[in-house]
Amino acid sequence: MVEFEPNIFEPTERYQMINKACSETGKGKNLFYKYLRYYWTGGKMVNALLPRFRKCGKPGEKKNPTKKMGRPRETKKSVNPEMEGVVVNAGIRKIFDKAIRDIYLKVDRRDSVKFTYIQMLKQYFAIDMEIRNKVEIPIIPPEYKVPSIAQLRYHIRTHFPRHKRLVAREGEVTFNRDFRPLLGSETRKATGPGQIFEVDATVADVYLVSSIDPNQIIGRPVVYML
Repeated sequence: MVEFEPNIFEPTERYQMINKACSETGKGKNLFYKYLRYYWTGGKMVNALLPRFRKCGKPGEKKNPTKKMGRPRETKKSVNPEMEGVVVNAGIRKIFDKAIRDIYLKVDRRDSVKFTYIQMLKQYFAIDMEIRNKVEIPIIPPEYKVPSIAQLRYHIRTHFPRHKRLVAREGEVTFNRDFRPLLGSETRKATGPGQIFEVDATVADVYLVSSIDPNQIIGRPVVYML
């Protein structure tokens, strides 16, 4: 229909086209009107017809699914239907939160997500202990009976904003010095040339020697930038 321009923009002719399409496909006319509106308001792009995923769910409310969400695992389809993985419910989320705060968000530790995941499995999902070479080794259930590292990464990404993670892992001072966003510009505060000056100093990575005796080292110079 959309290729018949400008006829498609005439309400009477558009109505006749939609009626004909309804009789041929058995679909209701509201469906055609909806997707025509999507197509035109989306800039006449095919991607404008994609589902409105941004309108799914309830903002601010946590999901408590009764079955595994997302794409099924290959092991479920090819090996065993029971190997579909673990559902992340309220109890699993509490374990995630505790492991993240106790391990991942420790200041000056900078432990990786993988290390946090391994420690979490040892502390909260071990079913027994065995002695190997006089060392206690935790016994972890099969991977399809415990949460995956991808689920832990998703929980960190969705429940702990990047600003909060950086402040917790690097410290407030380091965050303000190296990671905080720089908003605005100093030049906006100046109403004319020469009103604002900035000075910075750094020790140069060279050594100066005496002009009288080159074998005598004076020291490293300080370079000032204005």
